[in-house]
Amino acid sequence: MSKKPHDKWIKCISTGGTLRGVAIQATGLVSEMSKMHSLNGMQAMGMGELVMGSLLLASYCKQGERVNLNIRGQGQFIQGLSDAYPDGTVRGYVIPRAPDQAFFGENNELGPWGPGMLSVLRAKSEPGVQPYIGTVPLVTGHLAKDLTFYWTQSEQVASAVGLAVNVDGNEVVTAGAGDAAGLGCGSTLDRKARSRDSVFGGLPFGGFRSGASAVPDFSGHVLCLAG
Repeated sequence: MSKKPHDKWIKCISTGGTLRGVAIQATGLVSEMSKMHSLNGMQAMGMGELVMGSLLLASYCKQGERVNLNIRGQGQFIQGLSDAYPDGTVRGYVIPRAPDQAFFGENNELGPWGPGMLSVLRAKSEPGVQPYIGTVPLVTGHLAKDLTFYWTQSEQVASAVGLAVNVDGNEVVTAGAGDAAGLGCGSTLDRKARSRDSVFGGLPFGGFRSGASAVPDFSGHVLCLAG
């Protein structure tokens, strides 16, 4: 993907190393990828959540490592697959499902991804090193919540994740942002992040939104998203 000057990736860590935070503003990236794949409306929102989620995961990687986020659900998408790197390089795609075939739980209680499975593969560049693969069920159908569940269950990192993608009345992407906060290496699960709200800019904890942009303009040290 080409660089977008208004796309930002901010990483920070507390002085004691007990809390880490990441914030991404990726309106240009999500818009361009959606256009490349001829996606709009809810499909573009799903693409945006997928690639920003994979970038949040990649923010915990070292140079030369790669993250693969693979989601298979019964909701609006058959599958979402994305590769992301710690330098901001990302690629991905979603396979939409026909609306009349989507399933959101017996009482429609689940989010847009529906029930299914979420898998994360972390691969290192060193030869002979086996990749780490973690898999959890989609327990809510909201990707932000289910990534929070993944981090806690599979990687034993207490965290809170937020994702937001907005579209206008013409179903064109107008804003996309994500954030994550988690305990650092010196912490344990005894110090859980109890807030259901993400910590940067008041982003919602999960789900798609449409209408006017409410995604904040992050400022600080910038890492442009590239591909």
